[in-house]
Amino acid sequence: MGRIGFRNRKVKRSPGNSGDESGTRPAPSAYLGRILGVRVSALVEIALFLGGALLIDYFFLSGNRFVSVEPHPFWVIVLLISVQYGTNEGIVAALASSAALLAGNLPAQTIDQDFYSYLFAIALNPMLWSTTAIVVGELRMRYARREHQLSESLADAEKREETIALAYQELVAAHERLEVSVASDLTTVLTLYRASKRLQNLSAEEVLNGAAEMVA
Repeated sequence: MGRIGFRNRKVKRSPGNSGDESGTRPAPSAYLGRILGVRVSALVEIALFLGGALLIDYFFLSGNRFVSVEPHPFWVIVLLISVQYGTNEGIVAALASSAALLAGNLPAQTIDQDFYSYLFAIALNPMLWSTTAIVVGELRMRYARREHQLSESLADAEKREETIALAYQELVAAHERLEVSVASDLTTVLTLYRASKRLQNLSAEEVLNGAAEMVA
């Protein structure tokens, strides 16, 4: 009988996510830890970007923290952090950008502005940054959760594949043992048949002399 070959693939186990809600393998910067649920790496990136932007504005530009620039450069860090890390870090980036823009830098109210128009003008960018951080961050978290579910499904499928492979190997081993047993029984039957055919043409003395051979 022909035998079917089967290669048992080793199941690759991905490392644990170490409590990361995204379920993906954390980047090296993720091992820096968290502060109040916010990754330290995100805080470092926010501080470096805002610090660098403010230094450039202070030494090389007008020093008004890009108030007249549209779109405002702080959009970059809000979007990048929201896309890379998710909602919590995106909101922190929006709050930090708002503080960097408005702390000690509130514009003067003009004559043609009432209080609400003035308040709206001040809060426009912070509100847009916060809203964008929530929307983009939630989309990022949704994608991360979906990725985590797919990773778990893949792990379950690989485990089932390994179980099936082991069961198949056991079945092949049992099949081989059965082949040996059937072949042995068939050889015994053929030997008895040939011996009995010979006995029909032998005399009594020849039968007694060949009994040992038949018993063997």
